[in-house]
Amino acid sequence: MRDPERIERVCRKLYLIWGDYPDMRFGQFLENYIFGHHISHPDGCIFHIEDDIVEKKLDEMIREKQKKIFKKLQEERRKCGTM
Repeated sequence: MRDPERIERVCRKLYLIWGDYPDMRFGQFLENYIFGHHISHPDGCIFHIEDDIVEKKLDEMIREKQKKIFKKLQEERRKCGTM
């Protein structure tokens, strides 16, 4: 049986990332950033991609977002002379 907790976990991660692309429709977001050319699957069908693969991609996107935020904070601190 699949872990039922994955549903809420994946939805929370999706919420964190999709909000950065408010002009994209849900399908556009999934196709461009989750199932599109960013994740390759032999038959190109999202039907066969496991949830853990999707979750890993969301995790990668969240880490990249965090890095950008951290870098921006560092730059702002340098400008203010607090580092």
